[in-house]
This record gives sequence, C-alpha cells and structure tokens, in this order.
Amino acid sequence: MISFFLRAKHWLVFILTSGIPMIVQMFIFIGMMGQMMGMFYAESEPDPDQFLKIYQFMKFFPLIILIGSAGFFLWMWSLGIGLQHKIPASVRLNTGWFKLAMILPIVYIFLLATFIMSIFRELNLGTQGELPFNPTYMMFIIPLHLLTMLCMFYAMYFSAKSLKTAELQKEAGISEFALEFVLIWFYIIGVWFIQPRVNAIMERSGESSTDIS
Repeated sequence: MISFFLRAKHWLVFILTSGIPMIVQMFIFIGMMGQMMGMFYAESEPDPDQFLKIYQFMKFFPLIILIGSAGFFLWMWSLGIGLQHKIPASVRLNTGWFKLAMILPIVYIFLLATFIMSIFRELNLGTQGELPFNPTYMMFIIPLHLLTMLCMFYAMYFSAKSLKTAELQKEAGISEFALEFVLIWFYIIGVWFIQPRVNAIMERSGESSTDIS
C-alpha cells in the first residue's frame, strides 16, 4: 500500500484523497436537497416519512468523514514511513512519534463518526424534549479534538520534513520544508505539486532497493 501511494500519479492520489469524498458528498447533498425541496413546495402538511428519508441521507455523514480521511491518512503515512527508505541511514528520521500522531486522529475520527451516528439515531427515534446527547460529553470531545489537531500538525510536519530530507539527502531544516508543510496541509491543491516530486524520488537511480510494500 505504501509503495502504491508513493508511485501513484498525482491525479490518482487526488481522486483517492479528494475526488471520491467530494463525489460521495455531492450525491448525499443532492439527495437531501431533493427531499427538502419536496417538503418546501408541498401543498399539504409535511409527511413524517419525508423527515425519515432526510435522516436516511444524514446517517451517511459519518461515512463521509471516514472516506474523506482515509485517503489523506494513507497518503501522509506513505510519505512519513515510505520515504525513510530513500533517506541515508545516518540522517533517517525516527518514526515513533509520527506513528502515534497518526494513530490517535484515526481513533478520534472513528469515535466521532460513531458519536454523530448515535445522535442521528436518537433524533430519529424522537426524544420528547430531551437533548440527543449529554452536554458533559463536550468535556471529553474538546480536549480530544485539540489533541487530534496537534497530532495532525505534527504528522504534516514530519511528512514534509521526510520529503525534503529525501530530496536533499541530508536532514532538512524547518525553513527548508515550510512550503511542503503548507502544501500537505492544503493537500487538495498541494498533491498536484508534492506527488510528482515523490515520484521523482522513487524513480531516482542508485537508491536503496529496500522493499516498502
């Protein structure tokens, strides 16, 4: 999987990280808007079944989160781990904290998607004047969200540094890979600039043939 993402063309990486999630979101949004417009222009009172149909679209929201995250995480994991085999052993980066910084957001996103799904389920069941979730949950969600953001920034930092270090064949300073960090952060655009450079690193002659599959 790592080798696939490192050798894939920029357009394919874009489809996997951005294109497919956008298509899924578009279909769900169109379906929801169709149901809502039908309710808005209906001459009679809204049918409760129509609300249920809207819910049927809303329950796919966690799926959007998971699909939208999967491609980006796999691509960034490939940059941080796979490119180490293209870096001289003397300056190869320690991937321990990077792996932890990648795992925590994945766990958080999965838990968040499950939590949102449970809210939609309770709303669909129709609680009588009760909140669909306990506000005290926010005491846990907010710190986890902040920790996830910190992990994501570190993971992007590490991926950018790995890329630049692999290109320079020496440990890159933060000023040398600041642009790469921004491009990975805004990956919808950045992948068109980053991935050709990754392909060039993979095709460079005289490099280690270590298996990174």
